[in-house]
Amino acid sequence: DFDAMILLDMVGGVNLKFISEQHSTSSLLNELFETGRELGYTYQFPSDPIIKSIKDDHVPFVNYGIPSADLIINFWDNPAWPYHHTTEDNLSHISNYSLEVAGKTVEQFIYNNYLEPNNQFQGNFPWNEDFNLPDSDLLILIIIIIPIIGVAFIILILRSRFNKPKVQV
Repeated sequence: DFDAMILLDMVGGVNLKFISEQHSTSSLLNELFETGRELGYTYQFPSDPIIKSIKDDHVPFVNYGIPSADLIINFWDNPAWPYHHTTEDNLSHISNYSLEVAGKTVEQFIYNNYLEPNNQFQGNFPWNEDFNLPDSDLLILIIIIIPIIGVAFIILILRSRFNKPKVQV
């Protein structure tokens, strides 16, 4: 029985700055971000992070009903981290500080939820609130479909007005 799953993905890069990954359970991801900020890692856990949907190793857990969070950086558009999936993506480019930030944040999260004597939940906190924003693919689809439906509706109205038989007097 699992309470939650936290995926630590791309957490060793320099200039660590996590994004809000939209397949993650938002209440769990938000708590991790809050924990990081409480530890003073406000750059790494920004209050206005980049929002992106990434289908990653946590998605099957989410689909199975296990609250899951993907702690991941913006690696696809980040000149400070050009090594992703290249031959240079190796231990020589790992930042000890970034690993420390990610590790201490998750450690504090575990302490807060499972070891803190004053915590009424003592684990199994129901991270089931999920209020992610629609991902960009859905927004683009909506932006395209609504005008098409509107134009089709206008055409139908105009066609019905012009195709009415004219009454002769």
